[in-house]
Amino acid sequence: MIDLINLDISKCKEITEELEHSNVNNRIGFSCAEKSTILNYLKKRGEELAVLTCSAMDYISNQPLNGTSLKSFTDGKYLWSNEEIYHFEKYDLKLNDDFIQYVLNKTA
Repeated sequence: MIDLINLDISKCKEITEELEHSNVNNRIGFSCAEKSTILNYLKKRGEELAVLTCSAMDYISNQPLNGTSLKSFTDGKYLWSNEEIYHFEKYDLKLNDDFIQYVLNKTA
């Protein structure tokens, strides 16, 4: 379990570029051979860090994800959101190589 109270999130790394601040269309369609391992890690190994009152977004269709609040997660080293999980799962969002290697090392 992660000590979220004493966690210095400024030292945590992002798993990808921020979705809303870049052209996400340039970062989709990147297949990942270890997708199921990475997806399992993203969905099950992170601790919920924050829940925002705004809706999570599909940045390809520019539509909110129905009934889904924006949530952020951490494993103590990396930060990610449910939007990033969604885009990785549905559109093959490109994740940072260092994060992929980190997950593969942790799950080996």
